[in-house]
Amino acid sequence: MKSKALLTLVVVVLGFAIVKSWTQVRQYHRSEAVCTAVEAEDWSRAVRLGEAFSGRPQQERRVTECRCVAFLELDDAAECIADLRERWADSDHADWLPAPAVTAAVVESLRKANDLQGAADLAERGHRVYLGDTTLALFELVLRTQSENEETVLRDLSGRLTPESPPPLRLALTKARKDRREWDEVLALTNPLPDQEPYRGEMLDLRAQAFGMKARVPELRALYGIGEDWRQASIQAIAKYGRLLCRVNIIDPKAYGPDLLFFAADHPEDFEDRELLESVFVILMQYLVLEEDPARLEAVYQQAEEALGEFEKLKPEELERFSILADPNAGPVGSSVTLKLVGNRAGDYVLVSPPPP
Repeated sequence: MKSKALLTLVVVVLGFAIVKSWTQVRQYHRSEAVCTAVEAEDWSRAVRLGEAFSGRPQQERRVTECRCVAFLELDDAAECIADLRERWADSDHADWLPAPAVTAAVVESLRKANDLQGAADLAERGHRVYLGDTTLALFELVLRTQSENEETVLRDLSGRLTPESPPPLRLALTKARKDRREWDEVLALTNPLPDQEPYRGEMLDLRAQAFGMKARVPELRALYGIGEDWRQASIQAIAKYGRLLCRVNIIDPKAYGPDLLFFAADHPEDFEDRELLESVFVILMQYLVLEEDPARLEAVYQQAEEALGEFEKLKPEELERFSILADPNAGPVGSSVTLKLVGNRAGDYVLVSPPPP
């Protein structure tokens, strides 16, 4: 009698186990089917198969993420967000986030829907989970500074920087501090410099600017590799150092800014950066205007044209105006301008001051 009862119990338990196992198999295949439909870009099928899905926590997360991708592709971000919020209401999923790209897409959808606070909160949450994701990091910076005190946000994000933090975030924080003219913070954020280009080059220049604004010439020379004889440095370094000396108007007793730029301008073939070469010529021409040296000014302009082809930063008529500044006895310079009026109506007129002759 006992053995019969025991056998019945075993059969019942096995029955439950088989049913549970079969249910799990079905849940697994259904969850896989949802994501397979997404891979096949069959968005509507993915949405339909994932509706009201219930299974193991990992399966529920996978289905929600794949279904969310399908909703986003169908331009139905609201349903994606509703699915996510339903999962987050469950304690099993409260700390979970979909993959970084999906999370970032949801942040952008919230932003477009003018839910800036929701977008900022999700961006911050996403950045805390995915420390190395550039998009979420920059989203947090941009969105939070729209609704919170900028100094608080900058300090918070700077305090959370780690070696895994994306270089674009560190660069963005550094630029924000530069715009606020907070040079000590710029120096802190640029130490150490990242290894990756172009971020290393940009942050080196920002660090140099901070040293320049604080008139820390020895550190500035060391940063650009300027030794006792500055001519032994690379042309790029000489140009950048000379440009900064002129722009910030600081004095290096061993190197006069314009001298460095004239030297660099004589070696245009050694420049790796056209914009840097253009800036060298522009600063030199501005310097020669103040020095009232129109002959050398014209020579430098011709040198710029030979080195750069069409010199977009400074047109010939602008050079002529520069020459007038240097020659008070010169006559007036003529120039022309073309006005294009869009949507003008009969009777409209343009006022010019002074009136045309």
